[in-house]
Amino acid sequence: MNLIEIYSLEKMSTEKVHCKWFEMNHWKEMYQSYRNMRWTLLRMAYAREDSRISELEKAVAAGEISKDAIRKTAGISLNDTSGVFGCFWKEKKEMPLVSVVMSVYNGEKFVAETIESVLNQTYSNIEVIIVDDCSKDGSRQIIEKYQKKDRRVRTILMDRNSNVCVACNRAFANATGKYVAVIGHDDIWGADKIEKQITFLEEHPDVGICFTWIEVLGENGVLISKEYEQLYHMMNADNYTAENWLRRMILNKSNWACAPSACIRRSVLEETGYYRYGLVQLQDFDLWLRILNYTSVYVLQEKLTWYRQFGRKGANLSDLTGDKGKENRLYHECWWIISNAVEQMSDEKFLEVFSEELHWKEALSHEAVVCEKAFLLWRLGGSLAAPYFIDMLEKKECREILEQKYQFTLNDFYALNRQA
Repeated sequence: MNLIEIYSLEKMSTEKVHCKWFEMNHWKEMYQSYRNMRWTLLRMAYAREDSRISELEKAVAAGEISKDAIRKTAGISLNDTSGVFGCFWKEKKEMPLVSVVMSVYNGEKFVAETIESVLNQTYSNIEVIIVDDCSKDGSRQIIEKYQKKDRRVRTILMDRNSNVCVACNRAFANATGKYVAVIGHDDIWGADKIEKQITFLEEHPDVGICFTWIEVLGENGVLISKEYEQLYHMMNADNYTAENWLRRMILNKSNWACAPSACIRRSVLEETGYYRYGLVQLQDFDLWLRILNYTSVYVLQEKLTWYRQFGRKGANLSDLTGDKGKENRLYHECWWIISNAVEQMSDEKFLEVFSEELHWKEALSHEAVVCEKAFLLWRLGGSLAAPYFIDMLEKKECREILEQKYQFTLNDFYALNRQA
């Protein structure tokens, strides 16, 4: 699977360099060549002397082994790839402006540490747009101090609390960089996060957004990834096609991507739109689905983002324990996002993403796709999908397709709609 991903990345790269092992005739030769490279990278990372290191450097310089192969293999093999990265990415590159977007509300305990992790990036061409959402603690004084200290920091001070979507959208609208990176007021970045993401995105112009793997950080600064095992594994995912991710996220009704790890092309954000104002718990989930419907994505499989979670009841927006109101809102937001994502898909995209879920495998016409969307939405939301069915059944062509190809009549829908 690693070799398949490497080949795909090489094909998308501006360098168009394929590793020499893809020209080999035998799998054993190919695999041995890959293993030799991996072993050499391990020797480099642990500062071991080895003649194969200089041989690998020459092979990369000669285009016999791609940087994509180095990046992918180092990322999944090493805890720290900075030494390898510094060795193979020495040449001077353009440094397009990156707009870092941060929404702050009552974050005085953590916001200074967060800002420091941004300003101390090895990638220096950044503007940091911090929106204080009318904090009641000392957050505003802290961020104003950093604005005076570093000219890259710009602050927007809200005159009333409006929540995260309004605050972040203000920041998005004021961003001027080629790329936009998002961070929460209590999250932390590894020092070379932005440099590695921008290097990748500049080498792969068809990729619209780049995420990283994460560690889960507790309130006291201790790693608590083991306590959030499901979240940890979900957001430290393998790479798949955008269509595969759409299918997984919609069918599982789950968000796999961590917002503070994201670095987005601003052109993609302008095309797909910002956060939706009506969402407050799943706004990221909705944005990722829109981006996936528009462009390719990639996950750098290196832990470069520390994502903060709190043990105190109700401190995390995702914590639903004993809060029926949050449960209701989460349910309402999730269904709207899923149904909207399915409805907005073009016929071609829907058939590509959900080919395995089709009731009628020969569904090709627009009306047939409308019927397939109805059945998929019912499967995902039950009676919540009734309005979609009712609208669809007003179309004579859809009623005929349902009867002829699905043996599904109006009476069948009436019976179906009796279900809870």
